[in-house]
Amino acid sequence: MLLIMLGLLLLELPFAAVLAISGGLVALLGLADDIRGLSARVRFLGQVIIALAFIVWLLLALEPLHRIDILFCLLVFPLGVIWLTGVTSAYNFMDGIDGLAASQAVIMGVGIAALAHLTDESSWILAGAWIAVSVLGFLVFNWARASVFMGDVGSTFLGWLFAALSIVLPVITEISWASLPLLLMLFLVDAGHTVVLRLVRGENVTTAHRQHIYQHMVDRLGSHAGVSVLYVLVTLIGLLPLSLLATQRPDLELELALAGLGSVFLLAVLVRYRLKALGYRAQRARMLARK
Repeated sequence: MLLIMLGLLLLELPFAAVLAISGGLVALLGLADDIRGLSARVRFLGQVIIALAFIVWLLLALEPLHRIDILFCLLVFPLGVIWLTGVTSAYNFMDGIDGLAASQAVIMGVGIAALAHLTDESSWILAGAWIAVSVLGFLVFNWARASVFMGDVGSTFLGWLFAALSIVLPVITEISWASLPLLLMLFLVDAGHTVVLRLVRGENVTTAHRQHIYQHMVDRLGSHAGVSVLYVLVTLIGLLPLSLLATQRPDLELELALAGLGSVFLLAVLVRYRLKALGYRAQRARMLARK
């Protein structure tokens, strides 16, 4: 985490300071949660305040105060806060098995570097490579069986960083607004639709659980590494090409974003249904064996 922030600052990237400061504050919230335990309300309130400050800083850096449209702000602020806090929470939720969140972060770094190469942004090529290499060094020790763990301090920082970059990069470069969200799609759909299912069932979504798809997959496959590899393969083979194409063909970015979202959502539904069916069969087999 500190290595990534230092790299962004040393490369003198646009908005490096706001990315590092806001990411550091989110990480401090995660550290406090790791050490002392914070209520979900306190964590969320803290992230909302940081998100509002980030958006204000970004707007003032892009436009003089007298040129900022009030109606535009009324749209940007709620959407920005939802996106920043939502992606941060999703990344935190998905850091539940060895190597999963870290391996996806490596792909995010590689993806940012590749997208920057397509748009001739040399500084962001270095930034993406820096992120990938920094997390790769951690992944060596976080892979199953892990000897080092990310914790809330690491997962919330990475989630915030990628959410913030998905706002900043389309503004200051030619990278498509759809490209980074496409790379995050597996995490967003797994976390998002699990939260929706729990809400429908009347469950408290702030309490710990084991209802994410990746958790069910681990229960069935019995392997953290196997599930992490499957997520890596889907992202590399299915989502990275869509992400690159969205930047190459901005006229198709909406269609590509919807295609990625629809495909991943359909995959999630099919996998959850299949895992549920296998669970019922295993339970029935055990009942018959007892008879």
